[in-house]
Amino acid sequence: MTSLRKHPLYGPLDFDGIFATTWMLYRKHFAWLFLYSFLFSLVLSLPGIYLIDMSSLIEMQTTPNLQALSSMMGNLFLYLVIMLLGYSLLYLLLHHYIIRKEEEPGLPAGTLFMESVTKHYLPYLLLMIITGLLFFAGTFLGVFLLVIGSLLAAVYLGTVFFPVTPVLIVEKRDPFATIGRCFSLVHSYFWPTVGQVLVFMILYLIVSFLLGILASAPYVGNLFQIMSHPEVAGEMISDNRFIGMQNPLMILLNAAVSGALLPFIPAFATTLYFNLRAREDERTPFPEKTEEE
Repeated sequence: MTSLRKHPLYGPLDFDGIFATTWMLYRKHFAWLFLYSFLFSLVLSLPGIYLIDMSSLIEMQTTPNLQALSSMMGNLFLYLVIMLLGYSLLYLLLHHYIIRKEEEPGLPAGTLFMESVTKHYLPYLLLMIITGLLFFAGTFLGVFLLVIGSLLAAVYLGTVFFPVTPVLIVEKRDPFATIGRCFSLVHSYFWPTVGQVLVFMILYLIVSFLLGILASAPYVGNLFQIMSHPEVAGEMISDNRFIGMQNPLMILLNAAVSGALLPFIPAFATTLYFNLRAREDERTPFPEKTEEE
C-alpha cells in the first residue's frame, strides 16, 4: 500500500461530504459489493435451514423437552459460529475491496479476495470477537444506569468501533493495538463523528425497514391470515409458508436486500476513517509514522 496521504480518499470532509463520498463509493463499486453480499447472504442462510427447526421450537413452547432443548442449543451455538466466520469474512472483503480498488483500480477481484483472506482474516476474526465482547460488556454494564446508560454505551462504543476494519487494513496493527487506535482516532474528532454515525445509522435503519417491507410483500397475505386466524399459524409454519428462513423465495429476497444494504457500511466506515486520519493530521502536522507510511 502506498503512503496513506496519497490515497484518493484521504482528506478532511464536512458533514455533507461524508455522505456524498459514501454514496459515491456505494455507486462506484456497487456491482462487486452487491455480488459478494448477495452470495454470502444466500450461502449463510442455508445453515439455518438445517440447524434451526422452527416447528420444534414452537412445539417446545407448549411441551418442554430438556433433551430437545439441549440439542437445539448446540445447533444454535454452531449456527452462531458459522455466522461469525462468514460475516466476518464478508465485511473484511467489502472494506478491503473499497480501500484497495480506490488505490489501485486495476487490481483483479480475485487478487483482492486472496489478499483479504491471507493477510487480514485471522487477525480480523479475533478483532471481531474482542470488539463484540467489549460492546456487549459495555451495554450490559450500562443497564445499571437504566436504559439510557445502556443506550449511551451502545452509541459510544458503536462510534468508536465503526472505523475498526479500515484501521486494521490500512495501518496493519494487531487486534489489540487496532482497538486502542480506534479510541484515539475517534476521540481526536469525537462529537462530529458521533453525529455522523448516528445520522448514518438512522438512515440505514429507515432504508432497511423500507426494503424489508418490499421483500416481505409476497407474504403480507399470510401475515393477515395469521392475525385474523391465529390457530393456523402452526400449520403455516410446518408447511414453510411463513418462516422466511425456510422459504426459497424469501431466502432469495432477503439475500437481495442484504446485497443492497450491506455495502453501505464499508463505504461509510472507509470514508469515516480517511476523514478522521486527515483531521488528526491537521491537528498534528508531523504525527508518528505508522507501517503504511
